[in-house]
Amino acid sequence: MARMSLTVPLSLITVILLLAACGDRVEPTGGVTLANWQAIVPTKLVIADTMPPATTPPPPPTEANAALANEATLKRVLKYYRPNNTYPGNLGQLISAIRAADRPGLRGIGGVPGQVFLDAADAALISNNYNRQNRVTVELSGQILEYEFTKSAGVEAGNGRIVAATYIKRNRTNLNSGHSTTKLEAFKWEVVVNNDGFKIVGIGGDPLNNPFPGTLPFTPAMIQRVQEKGFTHKLWAKGTEIRIVNVWHKNNFNGSWGQAIPMHGHPLSGLYDRLAGNCIDMLFPYTPPPNLTALREPPFYCLGRCTRPLLVNTGY
Repeated sequence: MARMSLTVPLSLITVILLLAACGDRVEPTGGVTLANWQAIVPTKLVIADTMPPATTPPPPPTEANAALANEATLKRVLKYYRPNNTYPGNLGQLISAIRAADRPGLRGIGGVPGQVFLDAADAALISNNYNRQNRVTVELSGQILEYEFTKSAGVEAGNGRIVAATYIKRNRTNLNSGHSTTKLEAFKWEVVVNNDGFKIVGIGGDPLNNPFPGTLPFTPAMIQRVQEKGFTHKLWAKGTEIRIVNVWHKNNFNGSWGQAIPMHGHPLSGLYDRLAGNCIDMLFPYTPPPNLTALREPPFYCLGRCTRPLLVNTGY
């Protein structure tokens, strides 16, 4: 299983999700257990804290764990969540202001990574200020559990359905005592794309700079991944043709998923929002297959990438 990275920019506050799953597929056995998900190589949460032109590769992003380990970096990254706004005096107030602003990066298909990073930033504070005695790290793992794609006749487009899961592991370690605490969290998504919202995009004529033109800028690491794996096709959907049918949330990795989050009146109901920036991005070294059985190794998929702010899975 290849190591991947999820980039979460913060200008919008990450509208990604990453929804959930990006990476090589690992099939769980024996039900939903922590042991199953620990077999999946984790992704890095990455924040593109500058906003390049949409037509150029973005600069190297900042890893969330690096931001969480440095007060100045964390402050800079959090401020990027709220461009052109005034900033409160301390980090705790800034995080509260970001949550209150309810930007797209906390909602829709890209809401989970934004929520994850804000939670981790919260955990790095004490009395609203940065806590130098603790070190907070966060890992994401993901997988596609169900996948269907039906190509429409005569066009490089079609419809589909994806069920994907994202698993979050957050660690907080006291640098003096070495004592560590871990928080486990998981999301599962059911997403439907209709009206030929899925487009099949072939690799373009400038693969070293813009491998899949007209979709999403790629970081240098992502371009390298495309070359290494020989990806030639992208299954791409963006905008309101993406319909989020169900979202489940649990505070551990064991047992059943239970009831889906309500579409209204719940703190996480915004994850259902149909936003222009929602996107699903899947890369293949072959024509996009019709079902999970035909999803030959090595699949590479990323749900919830977008350009404003830029969120990509760099694949390293």
